[in-house]
Amino acid sequence: MLAAAAGTTARCRLCVLPAYLWAYWHLVRQHYGFVMLYRGRSGETDPRAARVDGLVLWTGCLHPLLLFSLSDAYPRSGLPQLIPVSMIPPLRIALHAGFAIALACLVAIVVSQRFERLRLGPKHLLMAIVVGFHLLVFGLLDDLLAILATLTIFHNLQYHRIVWLYERGLGRKPSGGLVPYLAFGVSLGAVWYGIRVLGVAASHSELQRNLLIGLGWGVAFHHYLVDGRIWHVRRSKPVSRALEMGAAA
Repeated sequence: MLAAAAGTTARCRLCVLPAYLWAYWHLVRQHYGFVMLYRGRSGETDPRAARVDGLVLWTGCLHPLLLFSLSDAYPRSGLPQLIPVSMIPPLRIALHAGFAIALACLVAIVVSQRFERLRLGPKHLLMAIVVGFHLLVFGLLDDLLAILATLTIFHNLQYHRIVWLYERGLGRKPSGGLVPYLAFGVSLGAVWYGIRVLGVAASHSELQRNLLIGLGWGVAFHHYLVDGRIWHVRRSKPVSRALEMGAAA
């Protein structure tokens, strides 16, 4: 029975790892979308420069995640150790060196204005805030679930701002006003996260904990799928207008 339970836990960990990666992709991808919106508003149309902006954003956001995967906190988060322990120190050195080289090359391309004229604006401020926030959160926290939950706060604020501006553009106020809107959001968050977090912490059954974790990830996966389908600026003019209003605010 103990062997079966251990096998279940191991399988659960293997499932959670790609879930974390998908969640992180989802977060950074939304920030990338706002970067592209700011590019559009600034009249920046060169696709090569757009790829450089994307590489700057992803380089800055992936570095702390990869560094975390090589830290002592990674196995403590309940994730499978896929890299031999003896390889971790040299990989850390290679990661730092690769990050420094990649960032230096990307900055050199931007400063050289090879593809587009450098015009500092909201796009650069957003990328600086996003990368700085990721570095800060990974530097202060050592549990990947807590890290993603904290990073999601930024993601949620962007989402709520988009919804609010979209509704206001149609002459409506969500929930009738800002106060009830915030109250409903806080109440729903407290109930939902209370079930997931407190339920997992209070449960003494490995099966119950895994079921609650699976429930939470199932809702998240649904969100990722729906979000990836509906937020296509080129396919939906109302969504495009809402996103542009959000980027302008």
